[in-house]
Amino acid sequence: IDCCVLANNHVLDWGWAGLQETITTLRRAGIRTAGAGRDAEEAAAPAVLRLPDGTRILVFGFAATTSGVPLDWAAGAESPGINLLPDLTVATAERLSSAARQRRQPGDLVIYGCTFLPSAGHTAVILINGDQDPQEQSCTLVYEKAHLPPNNWLDQAMEALSPDAKP
Repeated sequence: IDCCVLANNHVLDWGWAGLQETITTLRRAGIRTAGAGRDAEEAAAPAVLRLPDGTRILVFGFAATTSGVPLDWAAGAESPGINLLPDLTVATAERLSSAARQRRQPGDLVIYGCTFLPSAGHTAVILINGDQDPQEQSCTLVYEKAHLPPNNWLDQAMEALSPDAKP
C-alpha cells in the first residue's frame, strides 16, 4: 500500500485522537495520505507518489456532506479534519481542478478520491473535463465511494472524454 485516502464518513469514528493516530501510523509505515490532515492545508494537499519511471501521481482526497460527513469534521486553519467540500457545484469542481493544475508538472497523473453520493456525477465530469491539458500526455481518474449502489456517473464521465470510451 502506497497511499490511503482518508476523506470519508468513518475516519473520525474513533474521534480526533483516532484521526491523529491513523495519520501518524500510516506515515511511520511509509504510506502517504490524502484528504485528511492536521489542518486544512495538509488535508487539501495531494499525496505524491512516484512510479519507477519517475512519473508522479498526485492523489487528492475529499468528501462531501452528502455521504454522511458532518460539517464539523472539516479541517480548519489550525484544526485537524478532512478535506470537506462545501458543496458539489460547478464552482467547487472548477476550484479543485484549478488546484490540481497548479501542482501538476508535465507528465503527472492525477487521481481524485471522492466520498459523495453517486448522484454527484456531474462534479466528476467537470473534474475530468476541467483537468485536461491537450499539451500533456496525462490523465485524470475520479473515483467515488458511497454506501449506495452506483449510478451511471462513470459512464457519463467517460462519455465526456470520448464518445467511444467505456469503463
